[in-house]
Amino acid sequence: MEETFREFHQRSGATMIYVTHDQSEAMALATDVAVMSEGRLLQVAPPAEIYARPEGHVVGGLIGRGAVLTLPVMGSERHLEWDELQDALQAANTDGADILVRPEDVIIGGEGAPAVVETVLFEGERYAVKLTLGNGQTLRAFSRVALLPGEAVRVVIRAGWRLDGGSLDFYGEPVEDRQYKIENRGYLLTNRQKIEYLFRIRSSHP
Repeated sequence: MEETFREFHQRSGATMIYVTHDQSEAMALATDVAVMSEGRLLQVAPPAEIYARPEGHVVGGLIGRGAVLTLPVMGSERHLEWDELQDALQAANTDGADILVRPEDVIIGGEGAPAVVETVLFEGERYAVKLTLGNGQTLRAFSRVALLPGEAVRVVIRAGWRLDGGSLDFYGEPVEDRQYKIENRGYLLTNRQKIEYLFRIRSSHP
């Protein structure tokens, strides 16, 4: 399906608007993606930005296969690296900010935080691993070697993204102010009681 749309777009050069429940289609084809839930527009951005810098817990938990950890991190910086995350992972207190961690940013091994392997799923080119940290929270990772459930390992998180409350939209304005601006950018909004990805593929012609 993705190749069909891509070839049609290349031939026609037209701008297309497409509504789908399949996030892989949206991420693979779109120039811009609008994520909607229960008739509310949550975020509008290019696919790479929505994946790397989602706004709010719903978008962060929905896009991709990341885990959301609640950690006592200091400051207001949203992009966090291992230096900021290391002490927070070892703290007994789990009150604090919601931090999105992608599986590809988790390294199993080294001088990391302790964790226990819960499940291992073979995916052909890699293993998808579910881990439980020392504070009881769940983390997801990828591994090139097979691990065993119950195995004790150590993990390093190369990067995490602090999720905000989702009260502000792509424009930095309250949710209620979104619709007029989005409509004037050429997006079609629908009122569906489920998650939807509405995406636009821009015209290849000037």
